[in-house]
Amino acid sequence: MSSGYLSFTFSYINNIIKLMNNIKKYLQKIIQKQDLTEQEASDITQQLVKGELQDAQIAAFLVALAMKGESVDEVVGMVRVLREYMISIDGVDYALDTCGTGGDGANTINVSTIVAFVCAAAGVLIAKHGNRSISSKCGSFDVLEELGVNINLTPAQAKNCLEKIGITCLFAPIFHPAFKHIMPTRQALGVRTIFNFLGPLLNPAHATHQLIGVSSHTIAQKLGQILMRLGSKKIILVHSEDGLDEISVSSPTHIDEFTQGKKSKTYTIKPDKLFSLDKIKGGDAKENAQIMKDILAGNGSEAQNEMIKINAGMALFAADAVDSFEAGQEKAYKIIKSGDGLKKLEELIKYEK
Repeated sequence: MSSGYLSFTFSYINNIIKLMNNIKKYLQKIIQKQDLTEQEASDITQQLVKGELQDAQIAAFLVALAMKGESVDEVVGMVRVLREYMISIDGVDYALDTCGTGGDGANTINVSTIVAFVCAAAGVLIAKHGNRSISSKCGSFDVLEELGVNINLTPAQAKNCLEKIGITCLFAPIFHPAFKHIMPTRQALGVRTIFNFLGPLLNPAHATHQLIGVSSHTIAQKLGQILMRLGSKKIILVHSEDGLDEISVSSPTHIDEFTQGKKSKTYTIKPDKLFSLDKIKGGDAKENAQIMKDILAGNGSEAQNEMIKINAGMALFAADAVDSFEAGQEKAYKIIKSGDGLKKLEELIKYEK
């Protein structure tokens, strides 16, 4: 056996031992409620995306981090690495993404997806990033696929679609190949982890404006600070008192507004009309697809229309397409009743058919 081979073998083994020691050290630190540094978070994320960690180690890391609570530096460290590995769509100077962090368990209609088409009909460029459901009956890309939208666009097709139609769908598995080492464990866990929060931070088109639904003010503040550090222009984060990661029609909703170069704002809005959450319940992909078409055609129920109006109104404000939330609601309602949102959906369905 050659000395060169032995040298390689010992080096390889030493690297494996070092990696194992690192993950143990980081897990111990998290369990003791200590935050990782940005560099330490970057290190463990490099191991994650390279497939160097066992499923049990990945699960332990995700659960321990969730129990401790993720720090801004930890998330920034992870995002910087994950952005290096994601497939980006370059040359997009302005775009809006609408999304929730998921896991609220409410099984409502696909609000953020419907809102995306209302905003696209208003002339806002939409880079809709997302995935199939992890913790609900029907995720955004479940319903899009059911509607006949081609969710498997290549990066070149996705960019062309954005330029031609004004809305594109960025299916996470295509743009984040590094996630293949993480997804099985995340799906097996089936609970909210840091990857619920990372999705909105990893838009492949680098969306400059976002409306993001979150579970708490604490998470809103963290994500807002992180996105400002990463160069976003305007971010509005929402969470309602009834637990929705949307603006709610059944209770007050807390808003955290971040604009690059300005002081952040926190305020609360209340619905003009109160409805039970049962009035905006969804179902499986087939049911939600029909509900979505009905709403976009102008045939939604009063509660459904109100839910989409207030969320689309805030999305238009987040996109700087209007000067105020009130103006956004007025514009959104006109689009909802006009049926223009359905026309935009039909354009997307026809793309690359």
